[in-house]
Amino acid sequence: MMNPAMTITLVIEIATLAFLVVFALRLRGWTSDTRDRIETINRRTAEIHAEQASQRQMLARSTTEIVNTACLSDLGFRYPVFLADWSIDAFLARYLVQFLLEHRPDCIVELGSGSSTLLIARCASVIDGYAPRHIVIDHEAKYLDLTRQLAAINGFDKGIEYFHCPLSTDEHTGMQWYGGVGEHLAGVQAQLIVVDGPPGVLQPLSRYPAFPSLAVHMAPRCTLLLDDAARPDEREIARRWAAENPEFELTINPAGHGYAVLTRRELRGSRLP
Repeated sequence: MMNPAMTITLVIEIATLAFLVVFALRLRGWTSDTRDRIETINRRTAEIHAEQASQRQMLARSTTEIVNTACLSDLGFRYPVFLADWSIDAFLARYLVQFLLEHRPDCIVELGSGSSTLLIARCASVIDGYAPRHIVIDHEAKYLDLTRQLAAINGFDKGIEYFHCPLSTDEHTGMQWYGGVGEHLAGVQAQLIVVDGPPGVLQPLSRYPAFPSLAVHMAPRCTLLLDDAARPDEREIARRWAAENPEFELTINPAGHGYAVLTRRELRGSRLP
């Protein structure tokens, strides 16, 4: 039989052990909770940093677009030319202006009429000694007529050839495409092709037929500009064109709407962005 002193000691030891077990369990819970909170704080901090980086990038692009637009206003249009939304944005507009000044293509074909038409025509009118053949294709007669009116108001409509080509089934791809475009371009050897139509909502990879249908109308020194290359479909179109035509080099600028440039390799070395 245990004496009272031993009993008290045993009780104290058991109580102490119980306390330590309870304390250890609670400490484990506190440690786990603290670790979770730290992970949450770290995760949120990373998200904040990513958001700030994205905002800085957006601000930088917006600033660049404002600067581009302000510079383009110096071209002196009588009636304003609107950029962004359905039209080309200031990033592609800047590229167009620089391309025309540097390369001065003799023949330009546009698929889709609008602000790009006016910009090209205005540049041609202010560059000394430059008078390219400028052909514009559109499946919407109302937009073609509107572009013609805006060009007339601005005073440079006489150098533009307008062709209304309602959509029909393309013989090369089986997709909806500009009907009769080959007849209108008979004998044409374009050095610059601007692809900004038809609308992407028309069909998947809506603008893909541009390359196969116009290949016979491409000059040895030819560049294609594809607008809206920030969209997945247009990126895929550009990649397919480049893969199917290895003599062309592809670059994609993701700023704004994004645009893709396909250039025959003999034109490499251009200083354009």
